[in-house]
Order: sequence, then C-alpha cells, then structure tokens
Amino acid sequence: MKFNFILTTIALALLLNSCSENPTLPSIPMQEIKGRDYDGQRFDVYRIRAPTDWIRRDTFPEESLLDTKKSICEFLIPHGNESIRITIHNFPSESIDQRIPPAAQVARWQRQFEIMYPEESGITPQAFSGYTGLKFKGVGRLKPEINNAPSTQQDTTVVGWSLQIGKDHYRTLSHPPKPSENNLYREMRADVTIKAQGSKELMQEHEEDIITFARSFELIEEIPSSS
Repeated sequence: MKFNFILTTIALALLLNSCSENPTLPSIPMQEIKGRDYDGQRFDVYRIRAPTDWIRRDTFPEESLLDTKKSICEFLIPHGNESIRITIHNFPSESIDQRIPPAAQVARWQRQFEIMYPEESGITPQAFSGYTGLKFKGVGRLKPEINNAPSTQQDTTVVGWSLQIGKDHYRTLSHPPKPSENNLYREMRADVTIKAQGSKELMQEHEEDIITFARSFELIEEIPSSS
C-alpha cells in the first residue's frame, strides 16, 4: 500500500514538473502566417506562437512574394537601441527531388561567418510538428558584406532551423483531392527556414524564447491520411 502511494506521488510530481516547464506557452496566442502568392492570392498556411511584445512585419498585400529570397514573415525583438531579427522563409517545390537538403542550408549560414567560435556553435537534429531537419547555432563575426550584419568588431549569434516536411507527408500533399487546392498543398509541403540573428549578448538573453517560438511552428491544416 505504501509502495503504491510512493509511485502515485512520484507520478504526480513528474506531471506537475512537466506542466511547469513552459507555464506561459498556452497564454501566448497563435498567429497565422500566409504563404507565397499565386495568381495574386495568398493563403493562411502556417501558425506560430509569438510573444505580444515582439514586433511583427508582413509584406504589403500588393507585394509579390514569388521570389523566395523574400521572407514570408518577420519578427523583431526590440531591446533599447538594438533588436533581434527573425525571418521565416518557405521554399515551394513541384517534386521531392527539387528539395534542398537542410545540411546545404546550414552550410550556407556557416559560410556567412568570417570567424566562428566552434566551442559555442553547433548543429542539432530536429523533429517536431511533422517536420524534420537541423538547428544551427553560430557564434562569431559575420562577413561585412552580409545584409544587416553589425560591425565586424561585434560578436553575433545566428540561430536557425532548416526544416522539411516528412517524405510520406510530402507525397500525400503532392496529390490534392481538388484542383483548387493545388496551390495550398504546394505551400504546405514547402521547405521552411526560421532564422534569428542579433548581438551575442542579446541573443543569450532571448534564446530560450526564440527556441520556444520556433518549435511552436506548424501547419494550420491537418495533413490528410495517405490511405
């Protein structure tokens, strides 16, 4: 009897601890993000939890986003005279063979550094919300020609996620049930990157919030069953 009581107490403690790890997450509302435009139309494709004191930036409705160099959404974390910039891109493809491996995207981020401190940098596999890929953290000094790069005398941190929908999900989303859903399904199966960049000190202060933000990213619509 005493043993069962101990087991129950331990299970309850573990449950309470797991619930307290991210106590504010449910209170942060989901924000919907549109994909790229097709024939002048954009669809709500993704959603993500962003703190209300972050500044969101969307493109103007009349601005085309066919160029994948343009982000589909940005967030700024203001802090005095500084800020952290977070950009979200997606990369639609017509076939699974057209996709660029996450490792190639991470290699591109690595090449943007003039100096990178290996003991503070690294790559971690990721899997959440139906996506798999890599999380990259780079700490050092960016090359001067990189857009929005701070002074080369300032240490910068880049934390980025390069994500792809699972292969089975991709194949399912390659066969929409209705022709009218072709463009939506193309966006849903697109590769995604989420990249945060700021001074080393500022990124240290907000890194956990940024990780929580990125890992809340998901599709709005459920992926249909492959059967």
